[in-house]
Amino acid sequence: MQIKISNEEIADLIKKDESVSFEYKGTLNDDIKGRLSTYFAAFANTEGGLFVIGINNLKETIGYTLKERERDQISEQAKICRPQVDIDIEERKYDGQKIVLIYVPKSKYKIHIDNKKRFPTRVGPTLDYLDITGLIPLVRERLGLDYKTTKPEFMWESPSLGEVKTKAKSEEIELCLKAIEGATKEARLEGLKELELLIYKRDISDELKVFDLLEELLNDKDGNIQRKVFDILRLIHRVQNDEESRKKLSDKYSTHILNLAEIKSIPEVHSDAIELLIEMDDKRVIEKIIKIILSESDELYNRVKSNSGLRSLSDENKLGFKYKLLEELNNPEQKENIKKRIIDVLYDIRSS
Repeated sequence: MQIKISNEEIADLIKKDESVSFEYKGTLNDDIKGRLSTYFAAFANTEGGLFVIGINNLKETIGYTLKERERDQISEQAKICRPQVDIDIEERKYDGQKIVLIYVPKSKYKIHIDNKKRFPTRVGPTLDYLDITGLIPLVRERLGLDYKTTKPEFMWESPSLGEVKTKAKSEEIELCLKAIEGATKEARLEGLKELELLIYKRDISDELKVFDLLEELLNDKDGNIQRKVFDILRLIHRVQNDEESRKKLSDKYSTHILNLAEIKSIPEVHSDAIELLIEMDDKRVIEKIIKIILSESDELYNRVKSNSGLRSLSDENKLGFKYKLLEELNNPEQKENIKKRIIDVLYDIRSS
């Protein structure tokens, strides 16, 4: 994908102001970074668009140069959309200053959710979120489905809409297991992708070999393998129809996931582990998040805050979380930046 827009076209867009396919910001602060997945998903769900950094609210070119790691952070925000949003990032000279262009194409066949599991869209220059009445026509447009007879499988809830899924065939299971037990990382990843697809289509609840193998793979030394296992466990958790099954799943894996939530050498694994624990409503994750909020690591805090939708926590755990946060906020020796973090997280909990 190549960005093909001239400086003259950029000037014309700025003159016309923000629109359904154009947004500009003066800087890339933590708040904007945390909302990039929403901007990207909204552009992709609507008409595509251009996100420019280095133009302030007065339409003045103040310039912006990406700092170390910021390009990766932008890409990570596109990756945490589900499905992932494709983007291109370009830095160029404009009006005597360096600016950043992020191009987001319209998705032809996909509908995206942001990091808080919402379906964002653009209504003129503003963000909005689709409900089922807005999703139906978008499904028809993107997927060519007859909604009266076909349920939209892109929705997370689709595997548990009351359909009785057939049991997975033994040969389907063996195909996945053979690949997952392969000698190379590439084969294992492809096997896990096959398993993920199989879980959407078939019932594997009785396949103990699969669950035991997933438990083993949580100890794999490759972070990409671990993250794909997280994706599969998240999917299995979502398709469970009863609390007892979800509790069994949590009991089997949560200790392993908690251990991975302690490992900070691979930030993506660390934050994904915390996000999965939140979804499993494991109250032990609260202490992990509190430690990150109180730490001096901006990278870990920003990653966890942007990735973790707190809506999955039960009301009981949310109450306990808020209680601990307010205790820390009441500490007269607390640093100002930590107080701001606490207030931001309290806002997220109330909004979830």
